[in-house]
Amino acid sequence: MLVACSSQSTAPAPANRAEEEPAMASAEACKRLLAHLVELEFRRAGGGTEVQKRGAAEAKEEEFVASCRKTPRERVVCALAAQDLDAVARCDAPP
Repeated sequence: MLVACSSQSTAPAPANRAEEEPAMASAEACKRLLAHLVELEFRRAGGGTEVQKRGAAEAKEEEFVASCRKTPRERVVCALAAQDLDAVARCDAPP
């Protein structure tokens, strides 16, 4: 049996997954986003203690992170950079 090797492949090149699907947010980025959103919410409401903020974040963490992990990373990065909730909302707007 004769087997030949070649540097040329006749198989199609694999599709670039980055072009097909956006990269999703990491759990760590989602936790940071939750803390940021809680901070912005409390700021809008006029303040709050660190204990209140931590409690609010902990109460929502599991559900929020599970949902956030399905969010494109670029939207999470945008929201993390937002200085207020209106700017966060613009991260969800189509380009």
